Amino acid sequence: MKKYGKVAVLAVQKIHQDKNIYTIDAWTQAAIEIFTAQTTRHKKACPKSTFLGLCEAGLIKGISSENIKNNLRKDTNKQYALIAISILKSDPSFAERPLELWKEIWNEHIKENPISHNFQMDVVTALWNNDLINTATTSLVDDLVGVN
Repeated sequence: MKKYGKVAVLAVQKIHQDKNIYTIDAWTQAAIEIFTAQTTRHKKACPKSTFLGLCEAGLIKGISSENIKNNLRKDTNKQYALIAISILKSDPSFAERPLELWKEIWNEHIKENPISHNFQMDVVTALWNNDLINTATTSLVDDLVGVN
């Protein structure tokens, strides 16, 4: 598992241990533990907003709306994550191929030339592979992103 995936899983564990912690605070604490505060990698926005977007959408097991401090504004990383979950639901083998998952999002759903992968799929696939995605609510994802 890559480092931003580790951050996401650790952040979920922190929330499961302390139901009063906000998702943003759990992410920050986990990122500092994985990357240390001496680098700026713990502040990287794309993986963080991917994680926060999945939390906000109610797709991470054991995380409720009470753990959300502030809702994201319209966020493209959240949208990418929601599309990725929908794709994983229909073809879980993408969980072992994050870069191909990223290309699938762009080629089949965004239909533009892809931008560079910025660790969003590392977050999504780590949560998926650690059984932290609430698959009971993934039909909501299909409605949100218009995927069947």
